[in-house]
Amino acid sequence: MLPSGMKYRFALRNSLVVLGFLFFFLPAHTQTDAWPLGQKIDTVRCLQDSTHSYALYLPTYYSPDQIWPVVYIFEPAARGALPVDSFRQGAERYGYILAASNVSRNGPMENNFAAADILLNDVRTRFAIDHKRQYYSGFSGGARAATAQAQRQPNSAGVIACGAGFPAHVEYHPSAESNFVYLALVGIRDLNYREVHALRPRLQDWKIPHRIKAFDAGHQWPPDTLLTEALAWLDLQAMKQGDKEIDQTFIHTQAQKRQATIDRALQAENWLAAANAYRQYLADFQDLVVLQETEAAFRQLEQDKEYRKASKQAKLWQGKEAKRKAALKAAAEPLYYPTFTTDSLRRWWQKEIQTLQKMERSKNIAKSEMAARLLNWITVISVEWGRGQMRGEAFESAREYFRLGVKVNPNNFYFHYLLAQAQSALKDRSAALTTLRQAVALGLPDRKWLDHPAFDPLRTQNEFVELRKSLP
Repeated sequence: MLPSGMKYRFALRNSLVVLGFLFFFLPAHTQTDAWPLGQKIDTVRCLQDSTHSYALYLPTYYSPDQIWPVVYIFEPAARGALPVDSFRQGAERYGYILAASNVSRNGPMENNFAAADILLNDVRTRFAIDHKRQYYSGFSGGARAATAQAQRQPNSAGVIACGAGFPAHVEYHPSAESNFVYLALVGIRDLNYREVHALRPRLQDWKIPHRIKAFDAGHQWPPDTLLTEALAWLDLQAMKQGDKEIDQTFIHTQAQKRQATIDRALQAENWLAAANAYRQYLADFQDLVVLQETEAAFRQLEQDKEYRKASKQAKLWQGKEAKRKAALKAAAEPLYYPTFTTDSLRRWWQKEIQTLQKMERSKNIAKSEMAARLLNWITVISVEWGRGQMRGEAFESAREYFRLGVKVNPNNFYFHYLLAQAQSALKDRSAALTTLRQAVALGLPDRKWLDHPAFDPLRTQNEFVELRKSLP
């Protein structure tokens, strides 16, 4: 039998052991990590692997005493802070945690899955998240990665896909069995504009609640205001599905905003935009507000002569764009093989780009937007395919692709910079130095850009040394 003092010390020691055991196994968000609230945190190192990190935003009123919806974000160049900046206005207003990977980038899907798994595990460990309201977002290749993540992760609530549609791997496409909502945001002049809009019938067939919204831009992240609107849409869908308490004031405000969008389109006589806004209103507010008047107005618009004429014209331009893009693809593929890259093909590209640039300046909006999308497509393939050829040391082919980029974007330093890399790798020193001078004149930011290994053949050249010295 233990003396009374020893009994007390033994009991106390056991209690401390138990408390320590419980503390170790409690979720980290119940511990006393002091996270800055209402501020963007550029780098949070992951507990599982400190080489992985993400940008973070917690609303000013975040507390671990309640659970919060979260948006996991994938940026094509692994710049996590960039989309957090764009999303945080909406995250603050509607109470979302934002976590944007600094590791996941355009590239093999397996790498993105590994990075995403580490990110998700860290956020779920550290913060009080609502496991029923986990959303995925991304831009361009990051949008495809976000959709793949939603499809492979349990308890996915939705996707905000910006500037692109589904991933290349069909197994990660949504389907009739998918239980998440899908919002796509795409620029009118985005090269992926047609692809994104073509998703609508498939999403309808699968009965996936969805919204597709265009904005006035090219291939880029949507503006902050639109991302705030996107989070409001997620809240609306969560209310409809019973994952968020119904808020009649919120619903009324959202309905008013959407009606104003319809009214502006009608006033501008943009019949197609008005019809799309009507369709979306009816889908989003079904069972939430009275829809009889809106349904009647939409049916009336569909019978309108001007709407039918605009719809017919849109289909005509869509066909023209598809035909022209097919021709561009057919002409881009031979550039992979230098033996097939003839002077005749180069002249074809020169003429085609000049024609598209002229069309882009047209007063015909449909023609101008079509040309802008095609020029953006040429820009993207010139960079992606050209850099791919550089990695494979197919420098002649890379040079051809980078030349296309320069033709489309003659006043952008980056395309001259890429072309100079290929010229240097081919040991065409004179051409590389000339192109580098152009890149510097157009705003090459600093000398670090010239540390790329492709410029090694130029390092002993006096002109290269002086050019490097001239940069900050």
